Parts: sequence; structure tokens; C-alpha cells
Amino acid sequence: MNKKSLYWGIGITVVWLAVIISFWIFGGLKSPQSLNEFGDFLAGIFAPVAFFWLILGYVQQGKQLDQNTKALEQQERALQLQIDEMKESVKQQKEIAIINEKSLHASFEKERPEISYWFPSGYKHGESYTLLLKIHNIGKGDCYNIKAFVKNKKSTRDLKNFLKVQDSISISLNLFDESAIEVFDEKLLNLNEYPFMTENAYIGKGLDVEIIFEFENIYGHRFEEVFEINFPLMENFDTTLRQYNFDSN
Repeated sequence: MNKKSLYWGIGITVVWLAVIISFWIFGGLKSPQSLNEFGDFLAGIFAPVAFFWLILGYVQQGKQLDQNTKALEQQERALQLQIDEMKESVKQQKEIAIINEKSLHASFEKERPEISYWFPSGYKHGESYTLLLKIHNIGKGDCYNIKAFVKNKKSTRDLKNFLKVQDSISISLNLFDESAIEVFDEKLLNLNEYPFMTENAYIGKGLDVEIIFEFENIYGHRFEEVFEINFPLMENFDTTLRQYNFDSN
């Protein structure tokens, strides 16, 4: 109950009691002679006052309920406004994330390295093989933390921490795989007829091996390239090593 209603209630109650007292004193009313009369006297005086305060409380409660309802409606509108703002913020964040993703993807593509290979060959040592080839960075960005391994990962090698665009290096991998199958290729034997093959001839067999390269761009984004490579087997291992010029890597 607010102060204004309380003051009105007290004022009306005081006026009512003052009227009753005035009638009692100046109106010649007799005092109650028994308890029953005294009870009826008090009931007659305070019953209207109690009923008045009951009505006043009911009216005040209705006003408070109305105020509470309006407050809840305002809170609901404020909450809905916050929800709408959050939805709009999430939408904007998604748009920003898409723009950033496109920008980052464009940066990746702009600085994307790409590995190619050439001049593969191999040499058999008893039950194992040495696989040799040259790799070349033909991409748009420098290559970092290069690794190479065969598919079964029985041979893995950290090649080089850095390979510039258009640079190349020679690599070797050891293959210890009893399931490796040598494939006969008559064309390799025909190549031995050329004069430049006199020092180191093909034995007419090759290995088909899946080689996987892993590397990073300048931003640390990791890439993987997989090649199915045929390694022709050579006769002279020392001559083959000199042809790859590993000392210059």
C-alpha cells in the first residue's frame, strides 16, 4: 500500500471515530450497561472501519497487480529487445566469420605451396629398397616442415624445414616391406640402349609405391599430397646417388 492511500485510510478512520465520539458525548448516547451491549457497541463502531480497510486493501492490491503486470510487460519487451539484438549480433558475427574465412582462404591460396616430383629411381639392397627422387615446389608460397613417407609409414623422413618457391631437393626413403612387388617393364631395358645409360643401367623392373608428402605454408596451415610413383630399379647405387647430388641439398 502506498503512502497516499495509507494517509487517506487513516484520515477517514480518524474522522469516523471523531464522529462517533462526538455523537456519544454530545448526542446523549448512553454507555453500554453489559458486556453484550459493549460488544455490540464496538462492533457497530469498528465494523464499518474494518470493511472500509478491506475495500481499500482490495483496491490497492488491484492497483499493485496492474502495476506488476505493466512491469512484467515492460520486462518482456526489454527481454525481447535483447533477444532481437543478440540475434542481430549473432548474424553480424556469422557474416564477419564468413568474410574472415574467405579472406583467410584467399591468403592460404595466395601462399599455397605445391609439391611435384621428377626423376624417381630405386635400388635394391637384399630385402630392402632405397627410393630416390627429386621434389620441386611449384606452388605460390614457400614450403615449411616437409615430411615424406610411404603409405604404410614404415619409412618416414623429415626432409627440410624450408623450401622456397621453384626450389627443388633430392630425397631418399628406405622401404622395408616384404610385400613390395617388383614389376617387369621391358621399356626400361630399351632405354639402356641410349649412350647416357652406360654408367648406370635399368634392370628392367620397377616398384609402384604410394608416397605421401606433408608440409605447411607460411601461416602454419598443413597440406598433404599423395602420389602413386613408379620407381625404376637401377644397377649401380653409387652412380645413382651422384646423379641426385645430395651434397647440394
